[in-house]
Formats: sequence, C-alpha cells, structure tokens
Amino acid sequence: MKRTLFLLFLAVSTLMMAQRVKVISGDYNFLKDQKFIKVVFKYDNMKFEKRT
Repeated sequence: MKRTLFLLFLAVSTLMMAQRVKVISGDYNFLKDQKFIKVVFKYDNMKFEKRT
C-alpha cells in the first residue's frame, strides 16, 4: 500500500514538474522518426566572477 502511494505520488509530481516548451517558429515534425537525439550544451563564452 505504501509503495503504491509512493509510486502514484512520484508519477503525479513528475507530470506536474515537467517543462513546457513553447514553439516560436517552425515545428517538431523533424523529430517524429527519430529514436535518439543528441543535445550539446556549449559554454564557450561563459565568464565567471572571481571572488576574493
């Protein structure tokens, strides 16, 4: 019983915390046949403040 309630809570909280994506231009039709997508985050020009 406790495990079932925990799994239900986990599923509901996951659905509520999911990110929403707003399409500004274009569409997602190029994704429909893809099984995997490689996402690369580039931080080439990132600067950090030096603390003293």
